[in-house]
Amino acid sequence: MYPGKYAEHFPDRPAFIMAEGGEVVTYGEYEARSNRLAHLLRQRGLQRLDHYAVFMENNVRYMESCGAGERAGHYYTCIN
Repeated sequence: MYPGKYAEHFPDRPAFIMAEGGEVVTYGEYEARSNRLAHLLRQRGLQRLDHYAVFMENNVRYMESCGAGERAGHYYTCIN
């Protein structure tokens, strides 16, 4: 199911909990953050089916970067 539906019905439920530090991101927070980044990607000229790379450690911003691409119709490659 699309995460936005969970955010609509259960905005305060954890979408994910980071194993290392225990940081919790709710569905409402995840929805808002990934939506904001998706809009930024579009403003920067990325269009549906375009590709971008994500180069960062495993953290909540990484998850949001992937979610933004998915919601905007982009392909992304994770670089470790």
